[in-house]
Amino acid sequence: MDNLYAVNEKGEIFWRVQSAKDAFNITQNTPYISMNIINSKIVQVTSFFGMRYLVEIRSSKLIDKECIGW
Repeated sequence: MDNLYAVNEKGEIFWRVQSAKDAFNITQNTPYISMNIINSKIVQVTSFFGMRYLVEIRSSKLIDKECIGW
């Protein structure tokens, strides 16, 4: 669902996160339900179906994935 956006201080959308299909050829894409800021460069997000991704903040690219399951 790619429901992660970066918004500037004026409320303007800076970027939308890269789709899991484009990054990892994962077609089952569900909404992100949690987010954890790792550091100033990386955000960790978890999808409804238990996929965890690392997102590079500057580029909006998904850079790693992990299946955590439920």
